[in-house]
Amino acid sequence: MSRVDRNSFFFFASYLSLGLGGLIYEPLGYFLKDTLKLSPVESSTFVFWMTFPFLLKPLYAAISDFFPWRGYRRRPQVVAACLVALAAWLGLAFFDIRSSALLLAGLAVANLGGAAADVIGNGVMVEQGKLRRKTGVYQAIELGTLYATIVASNLAAGWLSARAPIRGLFCVGAILPVIVLAAVPLIEEPRVGPTFSRAASGLAGLIRSKRFWALSAFIFLWSFTPFLGTAQFYYQSEALGFSPMRIGGLSGLEGVCGSVGALFYAGMIGRDWKADQIAKACVFAGVPLTLLYIFYVGPVSSVVVTAVTAFGGVALRLSLMDLAAQHSPEYGEATGFAIYMAVFDLAASASNAAGGHLYGWLTRGLGGLPGPLPPYGAVCVLAGLGVVTTLCCWPLLRWVAREKA
Repeated sequence: MSRVDRNSFFFFASYLSLGLGGLIYEPLGYFLKDTLKLSPVESSTFVFWMTFPFLLKPLYAAISDFFPWRGYRRRPQVVAACLVALAAWLGLAFFDIRSSALLLAGLAVANLGGAAADVIGNGVMVEQGKLRRKTGVYQAIELGTLYATIVASNLAAGWLSARAPIRGLFCVGAILPVIVLAAVPLIEEPRVGPTFSRAASGLAGLIRSKRFWALSAFIFLWSFTPFLGTAQFYYQSEALGFSPMRIGGLSGLEGVCGSVGALFYAGMIGRDWKADQIAKACVFAGVPLTLLYIFYVGPVSSVVVTAVTAFGGVALRLSLMDLAAQHSPEYGEATGFAIYMAVFDLAASASNAAGGHLYGWLTRGLGGLPGPLPPYGAVCVLAGLGVVTTLCCWPLLRWVAREKA
């Protein structure tokens, strides 16, 4: 088996594990809403802190880049991260978690291990992908696997939401790091000597680059979609009255269309389209894609909107991720790419928190805002905010598209 094939199978296993996380997190949303009785504001705050470890990805990546263990920067660190996640999931499954604070702590530690394994694995993707000029192909494998897995996991999650006890879900969570552990021997990486000075020099150059700041701002603004996440979940389940199975079905559809978007992107890369060209082409679709959320009003429209936004969103996200990989420095591959991915995660957390708070305030007339608005009115406000942030990406294209800055 070739080196490329071995690494590709590791990427597949890693993102299979991430996609299967949907088996847990949709039922968890119902647990927070129905069992713990959290409001949209409280739920979005819980999710923010639960996913906070994802914002620390550059820290885990820096440990991997700067401090090799016996000459290796990837395999031992992935094993350690998976063991942390495994211990957290088993603790949640077998200990009596009676308070939301303990639940939050356990989930945060599990996410810490999962985030570290993901970001260190992405160091392999950037290093090997740049060597073979296949960063886009490797990332299409990753996101294609992720969204394809979402199809099955979220359909099952709708069923689990109504039937499975919360501890059973945590047992499922313990399987996720085991999948990654089983694939660690497939990682191909060369032994290296001391890397601290070389990694520091490369990252210093990255931070001084104008393109770095432009691309980071572009990623944040494009990813800031406040309707998605907590606001969408409460709108679906309360305002539209969607059942857990229907919500799971929509997530499954998102996975199908996201996978098609990843295949589309891989095909475009295969035809020698450059990632920055695709980013410029896709930005024109950003505003109409975001505006589609104002048509999210029922069973039929939700299917159409989900399909179109998933396809277009994944294609554009891959182009930005490809640019991020190409712009990550030698010997600081994991850290550079992790900084960009942390911007994606920061935008997702910030937009989820903002969307949950705004949706709650607007529909209940809280926080000194005019209201209450009907739920659909709140959706229109959130979609409009997403359009504004997408439009703010336009002036940044001149820097994002440059080969050198």
